Amino acid sequence: RDFRPMPQAHKHKFTSVILAAGQGTRMRSNMPKVMHKLAGEPLISHVLKSAAPLNPEKTVLVVAPHMDTVRELATRASASIAHQDAQNGTGHAVKCAMPQLQGYEGIVLVLYGDTPMITTETLAALLQKHESEKATISLLGMQPHPPTGYGRLVMRQEPYVERIVECKDANEEQKKITWVWAGVIAFDAVFLRESLEALTPSPVTGEYYLTTLIEMATAKGLKTVMQPVSVTEAMGI
Repeated sequence: RDFRPMPQAHKHKFTSVILAAGQGTRMRSNMPKVMHKLAGEPLISHVLKSAAPLNPEKTVLVVAPHMDTVRELATRASASIAHQDAQNGTGHAVKCAMPQLQGYEGIVLVLYGDTPMITTETLAALLQKHESEKATISLLGMQPHPPTGYGRLVMRQEPYVERIVECKDANEEQKKITWVWAGVIAFDAVFLRESLEALTPSPVTGEYYLTTLIEMATAKGLKTVMQPVSVTEAMGI
């Protein structure tokens, strides 16, 4: 696979934001996490190549300081770079990318740079569902066994998500929920921009969580919809 788009233009207009600022400390390495290789290529290359055939209008990589290798790869892939100087959570990471999307009003697809198994077909299905459901937020959901450690998808009725409850915050009843967030999420750009401005940090960690935006959408009577994905495809490294 390479970075060239499919000859036939894909009908979904979207911009992708790829979160790539993770430091790889769990891997006991100074190399940025997304630059570790799988099947001979950096993890982030697999993610870029999954999105490329869908013809994103723009791709923004969110990186931490001193990630020169990621910056070089972004240049080769015709992607823009946004800097996250301090890692203050996923909401903060996406907010760092928003100045690159000034005035943009389409769909913003947020991906993690360390989920190399996500396929083009799955991303296309998510974008399709976002448009057909006229959703404000669309996300991938999976059912790992056991679901320990993952944020649970609270749904009064499938596939409509009211909020995501982090595993550590879940009560006994919520821990029985089998559907969890698989880490890929699409937003209406106008809602995303306004909501990130209003987002407040977690009182426990001081971080800004992207998942809080689902509750914010629900409070406004806006729709969040879930698209299923297999566990093997959605697993991060």
